[in-house]
Amino acid sequence: MVLTIILKILLLAIVNISGCSNEPRINPIDRVKNGILDNDTTRTIGTVFDNYQYFSDHSWETFTSSNGKTIVLLTGIVNNEIL
Repeated sequence: MVLTIILKILLLAIVNISGCSNEPRINPIDRVKNGILDNDTTRTIGTVFDNYQYFSDHSWETFTSSNGKTIVLLTGIVNNEIL
């Protein structure tokens, strides 16, 4: 029996989706996935995790924290054979 471990990553835990009223609203998941990290500006966060070879499956979701902040959560499933 294969034990599956679920890896959950909070990405850019607080996504600031407020802005000027004439600014178009950007989906928080898209905002995180289109972001880049300073240590590798050649790939977006979405490209890295959507193509991560050790995830057998993954999903992106958002939720609102108890203090009203939007959180983007990436849940990735990694089979124990990889660990």
